[in-house]
Amino acid sequence: MLKRIKPLVYSLITIAVTILIVYFIQIATESKITNDKVVTNSNKEQVSTSQGNFKIYGSREEAITALNKLTISDADDSDYSGDVRNNLYGGWKSARKSTTRIEVLKDQSENFTVNDKNKITGGTWYIPYTGETVTYQSKEEVSKNIQIDHIVPVAYAHRHGASSWDEDKREEFYNDYGQSSIWSDGDNSDDYENVGNLIVSDSRSNIQKSDSGPSEWLPSNKDYILEYCERWVKICNAYNISITQADYDTIKGIFENA
Repeated sequence: MLKRIKPLVYSLITIAVTILIVYFIQIATESKITNDKVVTNSNKEQVSTSQGNFKIYGSREEAITALNKLTISDADDSDYSGDVRNNLYGGWKSARKSTTRIEVLKDQSENFTVNDKNKITGGTWYIPYTGETVTYQSKEEVSKNIQIDHIVPVAYAHRHGASSWDEDKREEFYNDYGQSSIWSDGDNSDDYENVGNLIVSDSRSNIQKSDSGPSEWLPSNKDYILEYCERWVKICNAYNISITQADYDTIKGIFENA
């Protein structure tokens, strides 16, 4: 009888130990997560989800008037190799333990977690390009799945006027994420300052879009297409970027049918 009980006791002990180990691992994991600061973004700008609602311009007529101010031209043959991009535009600004990328992730989040080194370790974002809301719970997941897109791509801008800009204007364009920019010096004398050319994107959309204009790529989220085109017009007007005839025709058609 005793011989039969012993294996049962050993089995029960093994199960109990396993449960305790799993429990303590879970506690340790939760403790690590809660050490990160959780922030809810109550100031996040709401994205328009109505295809017929002009968000930036007050009406169809106003939007088309703004579109007609743009210069129409083909892309020039300015070199835009990796070295040119790095040398002329410089990448994300960084200061005070932050970068433009980090600030955009914070600014456009529903909520986010950040560690003591100001690194984003998770959060929830609405992706205008797809219309989806996504949540990631680790720094690795955020890096893999979330990218920051230039609405008017840098390569497109470079071939439509930006190649002749001075260093300050190129840097401003590359890092421009709107009026909430921590890089703003409070001087809005430049017409192009802080119009908002950066948006949180899923990796797939950003890769598919590449340096395309609206005639070649539009968001899969039909409810965001109108605002996307409005933002294109606003940014190109602010920075004096020309657009192709095909992009003009595409945007005008969207405005007229909204």
